[in-house]
Amino acid sequence: PFPPPPPPVIPRNNTALLDFPSPLLFKSIFVALILLLSALPAFANTITVGSTCTLAQAINEANGETSGVGSCAPGSDGSGAAGHDNIVIPSGHGTINLSSPLPTLTSHIIINGNNITLDGGRSTHFFVTGSGAHVRLRGLSLRNGHTDDEAGAINHKAGSLFLENVKILSAGVDVDDTSSAGAGGILSSSQLTITGSRFFTISGYKASGDVPSSIKHTAGNLTIDSSTFSNDSGSSVISADVTGTATVTIRNSTFFGGDTQVNGQPSPALLIKGAGVTSYVYHVTSSADGIAFGAGTHHLRNSILYGDASDCALVDSGALSTNSNNIIGNNNCGGSPSNADPLLPDTSRGGSIETWLALPANSPAIDAAGDCTAYTTTSHNGVTRPSPPGGACDIGSFELEQTLSAPEACFDATVDDDNSMRYFFDAGCSSGVITSYHWDFVSDGYSSNSESFYRTFDFDGEYIVKLTVSNNGGSTEVTHTINVGSDPPPPPRDRRDNNRGDSDDSGGSSGSSSSDSASDDDQAPAQLIIPTCLSLPDHISVYNITHLTQCQQVDSSGIGNAAVLGLGFRDGVDVWGWVLHNTQVCFEGSSGSFRFLDAATAPRAVSELPAVGKDGMICTTINRAGTVALVDGPPVPTPTPVPPPVYNLSGCMVRTQYMLNFRAAPGGEIVDILPFDIKLTALERSEGYFKVDYHGAQGWISENLVEPIGTCG
Repeated sequence: PFPPPPPPVIPRNNTALLDFPSPLLFKSIFVALILLLSALPAFANTITVGSTCTLAQAINEANGETSGVGSCAPGSDGSGAAGHDNIVIPSGHGTINLSSPLPTLTSHIIINGNNITLDGGRSTHFFVTGSGAHVRLRGLSLRNGHTDDEAGAINHKAGSLFLENVKILSAGVDVDDTSSAGAGGILSSSQLTITGSRFFTISGYKASGDVPSSIKHTAGNLTIDSSTFSNDSGSSVISADVTGTATVTIRNSTFFGGDTQVNGQPSPALLIKGAGVTSYVYHVTSSADGIAFGAGTHHLRNSILYGDASDCALVDSGALSTNSNNIIGNNNCGGSPSNADPLLPDTSRGGSIETWLALPANSPAIDAAGDCTAYTTTSHNGVTRPSPPGGACDIGSFELEQTLSAPEACFDATVDDDNSMRYFFDAGCSSGVITSYHWDFVSDGYSSNSESFYRTFDFDGEYIVKLTVSNNGGSTEVTHTINVGSDPPPPPRDRRDNNRGDSDDSGGSSGSSSSDSASDDDQAPAQLIIPTCLSLPDHISVYNITHLTQCQQVDSSGIGNAAVLGLGFRDGVDVWGWVLHNTQVCFEGSSGSFRFLDAATAPRAVSELPAVGKDGMICTTINRAGTVALVDGPPVPTPTPVPPPVYNLSGCMVRTQYMLNFRAAPGGEIVDILPFDIKLTALERSEGYFKVDYHGAQGWISENLVEPIGTCG
């Protein structure tokens, strides 16, 4: 077999590819491109809050795109309008005390708080959004906010607002008896999304009638995900009394410790109503704080409503379109939900603001829901649903993490009746819950992650096939040797863990090619194809390659993607042909990030790859053909080397598949050559190697080039 040809190289001056039928058409396309480029958004600018740039000044600069105050430097969209800005409050900044609200937010702004606190001193609220606002608040604690007749923390009047990992603590609002406005935490009349946030002791006061809610939402879509509301008071924790068409989604969230009645009236955790509203309440847990549904179309699934006088209620002629897989203690919403005690923890004392309501293993909510993955795949406590994989998920916001027993690996290999080089591999005889399969043909590097597949071999001979099956409880493997055809197996083809001779698994000098299979002049020569990955410049290294892996350095013209080039392109390499699942690509340096252009898609899909430091190089890992581009980025971490563990073996033998290097240590000095097809006692096993006894001498040989026999770990 021969490797696939390298990708075609198109010269920059290949004008035949730009043969326009007329000058007019060329000019039209050129003008269109200029107009398109002028319409592209500007890159975000970072404004750091510090001694020369207060948070209020940073917001003003981001809103108005002025010349800058102190170190404030807003972004620009190139047309004089306000640009997209990222306001960062350093983690060591400390508490910011406010006596008046911050400037109204009217632009595309992200505020990264790094978990610092804004304190309103019970005298002011914090944020207001206005026309043109597209705001994202991250990692902020808003404490002691207060106002009259508006919002204790945030007055969201227009645009879109996203809260990520935000805590609103001890906020409140006082309204007079004639007012229907106001909210203890957030007053919202436009699109609002809350994720991973905490609301604690939010309060409203009104002498009679409906008391303000913690969140009052009156227009636009509302989404709340993976958030906790505890010890809040008001006519409801969240009032979504929405005018017009809107979608309300509440999922993976927990409510407890709130008032059950205020001013003699029921106080539910959620009040959702509006003729144009469609609501989805999935995987919610509410303890002693019920839910009320009014006008609109409502879907309630996989939720726990328990401990209130009316855990589920219908108001204003409301009805549920879906009432499925729920536990409801006192149900006034129709359907036939379970009313079994879910055994929720005691919340009479409120509890920590960081708490979700954990379920014990004997709760009737465990594994009692239906197909949860259609609605949410991660629980409030961060566990992937369902747990264990392959089972049923739990009802409510919490998912009990359960560990499976490791599955048992087993496979069959069947030769095709019409083609002796074609085999069908099937792991169907494996037992237990299996979440992943991995096949490793250690003789030639072929691999697969399918349960079953066909493979047509290129050479006759013996092939060592290892199957590993796994779940969250562990993995097991099984290894068999199959005989393909009748000819002896070919010698290994450049089997190495990397493309440099100074690798952990080779003993040659830099730039050389080596293997743990020793050379044998009497052995019939095979077609040895040296991969082009060996010919890359010295500052680029590609590890874990096969004899059919091909590489070529590329410059900016070979990238062909403006977005990648705009990130500060430094260097790149094409990798194609036979690419193993853990091929590593490295460039000299200590900082940067990677983008991968997938050769399997047209146009090539771009994704970010993780970067790690290794011996003065920055590295990433790929599992398929494509282009790896090194672009500007921060310094990368260098993992601390950990010596591989060594396992003592009992009852393990190995048979050599080739003439092998006999080493003094794993990857160490070669002290002898071992013959082909001999059985040896294996004493220990370390990462990639067996320690064996050869006529009284002990040394190490590669585990990839032997057949394990018996219990070999």
